[in-house]
Amino acid sequence: MKNKILFLMLAMMCVSLSSAYEHIWGRYDLIDTGNDVTRSIAYDPLSDHVYVATRINDNPSVIVLDPENGNTLDTLKRPEDGYSGGVYPLNMVSVDGDGAIYVCNLSVPAINAADKFKIYKYSDKDSEPQVVFENALEGKRFGDSFAACGKGENVHIYTSGMGNDGLAVLTPGVDSLQIDALLSLPGMGAARHGISPVEPGGDLWINGTDASTFPVHLLDAQGNVKTVVPDSLIASGSSTVLNWEVENMHVLTVANPFLSNTLRSVQYEVYSDALGDSYTFDFLGNNSDSLLFAYEGTTMNNNINGSASLAYDTTRHHMYVVMGVNSVTAIDLNPVLQIASPRDRGHFTVQVDGMNVEYTNYDHIETSGERRLYANWSEQLMYLALSGNSLYADYQSQQLYIAFDTDPEGDNGSTARRPWTGEYSHCPLRRM
Repeated sequence: MKNKILFLMLAMMCVSLSSAYEHIWGRYDLIDTGNDVTRSIAYDPLSDHVYVATRINDNPSVIVLDPENGNTLDTLKRPEDGYSGGVYPLNMVSVDGDGAIYVCNLSVPAINAADKFKIYKYSDKDSEPQVVFENALEGKRFGDSFAACGKGENVHIYTSGMGNDGLAVLTPGVDSLQIDALLSLPGMGAARHGISPVEPGGDLWINGTDASTFPVHLLDAQGNVKTVVPDSLIASGSSTVLNWEVENMHVLTVANPFLSNTLRSVQYEVYSDALGDSYTFDFLGNNSDSLLFAYEGTTMNNNINGSASLAYDTTRHHMYVVMGVNSVTAIDLNPVLQIASPRDRGHFTVQVDGMNVEYTNYDHIETSGERRLYANWSEQLMYLALSGNSLYADYQSQQLYIAFDTDPEGDNGSTARRPWTGEYSHCPLRRM
């Protein structure tokens, strides 16, 4: 049962499309409106933390945020000598499938011939950082784009940069990362602003604007172009790219941080036959409400570098956005792609460890070891999901206890208890 999602009661997901993202929270204290010192954001579903790499106030730090409200929870430990190397010693952050955190500098040998591209690894947010890569990488600029993908020995790290016609692929060696491949790009800076792997060591989406403007490309593992997103859907000159999935729907989201400070998403389908893969694209919603990404919600600041970063929260169906020199923001994707059940007909209460807690805003309820409990509901059905190795927590004895309030206006409501028989159906959930 490991890595499976087990449903006690199954209902069909209702998907509907709209045209506006919904603002959850915004952080502006990590923004310098005259300098894009905060360029990168990542989300780890294992720890349920948001990580932001920033050099605000000349203080290179990786800040840990609460995904619920954007409040600062912690700061990752600095290396003993501080972040060092590169024109900017700290630039980007990413998280792999094991929850390990990787941060990199911005290496620009054209400015400083001694520059080397450097990566630090944290096993988790409380661990000491280790330098796992330090290399000049042919004297080219790296660290403008950065992505980690996979887990265990199958972790792949990707990076590229401005004025660079190459993309470096790094994989684990004995004690550090090693160069697995240096891919050739369609042009200089074609992956300057974003890299989004589909799977480790497989296809990857890239986006970048440099001396020339490039549309979003999909490359195979050898760097060959497999498809290009039509310019009519995602105009050339956008920044970053994030590939994410809900059930069988594939979505690409990009940012336009240069002038409009908006997001644009498209959905795509993949068709495979003896001749290979083919792709079709269509709109997913329209541009967002730009004010969500403005500084203090009101002022649009131009970002000449076009820096932006996106991270998808698989638990809440939220997106975390760094929009250049404007904001660090969380948005709800349900107005664009509706997957949550109606939540306006009272409260749903779950008893875990004897505590009655009401949940009305998102699905994740509790974590016990490797097991995570989720809930969702509609007018007629309530359904629950558990991930992990078993259906019961360590403190229970082969029973799953669920209590819910069917009369939120009453004094007591009612409870239900169902013994575990081990015969629930198995259903993978892609947005996990």
